[in-house]
Amino acid sequence: KKRIPSHYQPNAWAGAALFLVISGHILFHLMCYWRPAFKAKTLFQPATKIRAGLYALVEPHLHRGKAALVPISKTGPQGQQKLAFLFQRLRYEFNDAGNYVSMLKCPIDHNLSFYACWKGLSEREEKLRKEHYGLNVLSVP
Repeated sequence: KKRIPSHYQPNAWAGAALFLVISGHILFHLMCYWRPAFKAKTLFQPATKIRAGLYALVEPHLHRGKAALVPISKTGPQGQQKLAFLFQRLRYEFNDAGNYVSMLKCPIDHNLSFYACWKGLSEREEKLRKEHYGLNVLSVP
């Protein structure tokens, strides 16, 4: 006659502990996905100096999208590179001291005659501008 519960069955406390560990692990990964601030607090540490290769936690104003962890990289022509990051398809640059961030502005302050006489960019200038400003592409998902 077999005993109930079987002697092959694990202890009830071990089963409960396994359930709690797996549930906690899944909840941790979901919280990191749902809340970038939670991911930043648990998996990252504050930096004392801003440099390329770090991540920035960007939290937009209310009803302007959701927060994200974005990588910081160097952009711009060689010798004039600045630290910047891409958030919601817009590029933001740090000032030279690293005190604040501003949205990258495209040069649009010339008069109409400048644009009428414009011959275009050389291939080298085009490559540098693409690196600095990014591609001029709009994609609608």
